[in-house]
Amino acid sequence: MNKMGKLVLSALSVVSFAACAVNSTDQAEVVGESEQALVNTLTTTNGFFGSDTLRNVITQAVLESGANLTYLGTGSGNGENCLRGSAPSPGVAYEGVNYCNGTVEQTIAPMSRPLKNPQECEAQHAVGKDAIALWTKSTQTADDLAHDDVADAFCGTHLNGSGKRDGTVCPVDLWSEISPGGSTNPSHPIVLVRRDDASGTTEVFKEKNNCSAFCSNVKVVEDGGPGIGCRYTDDAPGTSSITGAGMPGPGPWLALVTDSVTDCIGKIAASNADVLAYAGLDADESGNKALEIDGVEPEAETIRDGSYYYSRCLFINEGCGDRDPEESVFMDWVFNTDSVRFEEVLEDHEFFACTDLEDPGHEPFDCTCN
Repeated sequence: MNKMGKLVLSALSVVSFAACAVNSTDQAEVVGESEQALVNTLTTTNGFFGSDTLRNVITQAVLESGANLTYLGTGSGNGENCLRGSAPSPGVAYEGVNYCNGTVEQTIAPMSRPLKNPQECEAQHAVGKDAIALWTKSTQTADDLAHDDVADAFCGTHLNGSGKRDGTVCPVDLWSEISPGGSTNPSHPIVLVRRDDASGTTEVFKEKNNCSAFCSNVKVVEDGGPGIGCRYTDDAPGTSSITGAGMPGPGPWLALVTDSVTDCIGKIAASNADVLAYAGLDADESGNKALEIDGVEPEAETIRDGSYYYSRCLFINEGCGDRDPEESVFMDWVFNTDSVRFEEVLEDHEFFACTDLEDPGHEPFDCTCN
């Protein structure tokens, strides 16, 4: 069992949850003003933040639920901060406006990890299973990596005073060093690619690899916002060398400005056999592949039983205070009206219901999170 511990949640706990008002004195360090207002701009109606990994799932689920909401994604950390109004200054940026710094903007947040330090009036609802996969081009002949070697490559070997890898000593540089059993180009440097720090995927990856910081050679992909799409953090401001936004010339470019960061990482991996990138299962693209870890494939059985090292639960978490009516429409559809359909949407996007949908005794959201 990893440090996340074991968390068992059922649909019953979701239905019975009653949100309570925020005590601004007791929780001032993590919770902003209790009155929330969803994000509304010239191009966005009732927007809410959360996991980028789940962007395609939640976008489709919102559409099917009939809720008048717009899912903005951008990362689980932003979703959590917007539940609590606790975003670091200047806040969560969207279309040139900063949100969630001292003001609660939403009461639901799809997340690819649990809440940090959950408050008494918050609720965590596990809704499915996922895994962090290590992606590369499908032509790469390496097919199995040890999780310790993955940790060495991304976070280095030096431990800080807290006993965590701190990214200061990074001796694993070549494919021959991470895949001694063989690879397409053993003498080539590994092109390491990761999600940004707002990502719940990054939080889980760091925890499972005992990592406090990444090696400096790891390239970071973030959400650049509408009109830009995913971008490397070292791209010039307002541009993306991945989508071509703000760049001279016609391309070709690897991704569309409408792709999620997870989609982009999948396409980056599909473009180059030297790339090794981590992302959720929704990064599956034509031309890429997910590597085995410690000899175990990321598939339904190994992810559900936790034998795949980077398996994890997916969540729709709730904050304190009253929901917006449109949030209630969405939550009622997920947890009361059509829970199985929501699980089907998860599986349509390469994730898994917590238990087999074909099992005659299947109960929605019967999740055990290891």
